[in-house]
Amino acid sequence: MTNADEKDGQIAPGSPNGPNGPNGPNGPNGPNGPNGPNGDDARALHNIVVLTLAQSFNYALAPLAVAIGGLTGSYLLGPDKTFATLPITCFVLGPLFGALPAALLMRRIGRRGGFLIGSALGFFGCLFATIAILDGSFTGFCAALGMIGVSISFAQQYRFAAADFGSPGLRTRGLSWVMGGGLIAAVLGPQTAILLGDYFSPILFAGSYAGGMALSLIGFIVLLFLKPLPVSTGDTAKIEKPARPLGEIVRQPLFLTALACAGTSYMSMTLVMTAAPIAMIFCGYSPEQSTTSIQFHVLAMFAPSFFTGSLIVRFGHAPVIATGLILFLVAAVIGASGIDLSHFRLSLIALGLAWNFGYIGGTSLVTKTYEPHERSKVQGLFDSLVFGSTALMSLLSGVLINAAGWQSVLAIVLPLISLGGLVLWQSRARFRRLAI
Repeated sequence: MTNADEKDGQIAPGSPNGPNGPNGPNGPNGPNGPNGPNGDDARALHNIVVLTLAQSFNYALAPLAVAIGGLTGSYLLGPDKTFATLPITCFVLGPLFGALPAALLMRRIGRRGGFLIGSALGFFGCLFATIAILDGSFTGFCAALGMIGVSISFAQQYRFAAADFGSPGLRTRGLSWVMGGGLIAAVLGPQTAILLGDYFSPILFAGSYAGGMALSLIGFIVLLFLKPLPVSTGDTAKIEKPARPLGEIVRQPLFLTALACAGTSYMSMTLVMTAAPIAMIFCGYSPEQSTTSIQFHVLAMFAPSFFTGSLIVRFGHAPVIATGLILFLVAAVIGASGIDLSHFRLSLIALGLAWNFGYIGGTSLVTKTYEPHERSKVQGLFDSLVFGSTALMSLLSGVLINAAGWQSVLAIVLPLISLGGLVLWQSRARFRRLAI
């Protein structure tokens, strides 16, 4: 600091080091400026709010599709309902084939442009689904749900975008808050399906997907407010290092643990959730009752998200994931105990809670396995692997429920969760050593 910067022992207001100067507290390079650490947190917080709202509307297509996708498939099919859940399988295949291209596209054009494209895909997917139902085309409906699934592959990246910038504590909590936006999605999706399901009466379900178009349009508008975040100085230094091959990253024990826990969690959840609406119809419950049950389930999926990140920060990844795996077994036991409406709903609620702890725990864990400049390809591969296994479960769910009944679906949960639990147990020493 020069004497010219001082006046009577005080920093001159117009100097570079003054309060509003380039290097001052509120200047561009100061702690509260756009290039300072607090400025990064302010922009990150803004984006977390935007992404939470976008999750609320764009991700609402997921519970909408899941709640009535199998019922719509059954409605469009003839007497043989074996492939009634095929539309949901196509929906799940969307993220499988879309996750990696979506991640690479956003690496090229940026998060904001990619998210806007994903929202537009959701809009047109709902449009094509509406047209297919009105035409009575099962094949067209499956293709439309595949497109909606691709749009969800972009929405799945919201959580990673929230965890990419800001201070470490803000990143973890941002992940939970964006996932918590699913609470609103859990209400909007099923309620849209219920309220507009007979809009084109006597043709059922077409109005539900027409309502999905409105949800996507609102989500698109929200994403227009997303701000680009510059790479921090520390990240820039890391970018100078060459990215490791995917094979090297995937072979890390920590990556495999995260994949096993998140994968078995998502597989178990999809298996039971996909079959539940059809099982409820078989047991004499109405489409409105089954759709409301799925709404309770999705609420349970996302309700803990507001504090799951804090639990991970306080207790570590392993206890949170283990809690989720135990809750999966609780869900299976409740579901196998009877076919009253309360059995279905309590089982689905426990299933949603289990998914939250198991899947968010695994997703948070995988962020510890890569450098910032490797994130796009690793996140895309991670989602592709998870959704690939999940697609198999959604198709198996329809076959099992029609061939062997509800109990057979619940029985598959035990070996899946046992696998996740075994991998987690074998990694316990690593968790203690890394203090994560």
